Amino acid sequence: MKFKCHCGYLFVNNTDFLRFKGHITADQDLEELHNSVENYHISEKEYINALCNMRCIYQCPRCGMIFIDNDDGGFSVFVPARYVDMNSISEKVKKSPEEHYGENCRLLQSAGGDMWRGWIYGEWYDEKRSWEDVPLRRISINLNSREYDEYSKKHYDSLEEMKADYIRLADELAQKNLIRSARFWVNGKAVTELFREYS
Repeated sequence: MKFKCHCGYLFVNNTDFLRFKGHITADQDLEELHNSVENYHISEKEYINALCNMRCIYQCPRCGMIFIDNDDGGFSVFVPARYVDMNSISEKVKKSPEEHYGENCRLLQSAGGDMWRGWIYGEWYDEKRSWEDVPLRRISINLNSREYDEYSKKHYDSLEEMKADYIRLADELAQKNLIRSARFWVNGKAVTELFREYS
């Protein structure tokens, strides 16, 4: 493979041990790989193959620009900060943040995209802790999809209501194969009957 940097440098990717090439993987995927190997769910060969499927990253040895493989065969390109007026970038982001929370901000997410299997946690405290304004009473959902973000912002007044939402959401996410585990704590103590693992 050959491609040119904006400064004119020609990348030639035709051998191993290239000084301008590296590999990145999402922390989400790496954690899953480590857990799978530790629990003997995949072989060492499968693990190595998975590592070889990481996204490629290239840095121009002339100007320092970064090129990261996209799933569509192109690149996302990043310019070194010394070439950029950071204040003007900040203003652009402030004016249209939704435009800057798109595909360009997802390079370090799982290769599974929105189908990455995350988790759901519920935490309930009767009283607020010293560093809090109000007692922590919320459901946290860690997914790549933003579909369930509203639940992470909701504050509950009733433990029963929170448990009902937690159980309903855990079941819904499990049916969609979007979570690997569910956990619930009351006043810092695990409610083990509400703990679930999904294979």
